[in-house]
Amino acid sequence: MHDEQALYGLVRFAGAHQRQVTGIVLVFESAAAADQFARTAGIDDYAVGPVEFLATTTPATAHQAGANR
Repeated sequence: MHDEQALYGLVRFAGAHQRQVTGIVLVFESAAAADQFARTAGIDDYAVGPVEFLATTTPATAHQAGANR
């Protein structure tokens, strides 16, 4: 993925030192925009990273999703 095409998402965690995901917010044009959103929303424990979308628009079935684990 090229940087100029990258979109970013924010993953919100349950709290300090906990890695339980409580929510995911999509989609930001930059990592800085995701950070600004987190600060404005008062989100303390989060991670920001690039988001990748599958080339297909057909949702994976439960069987296919389980095969990828």
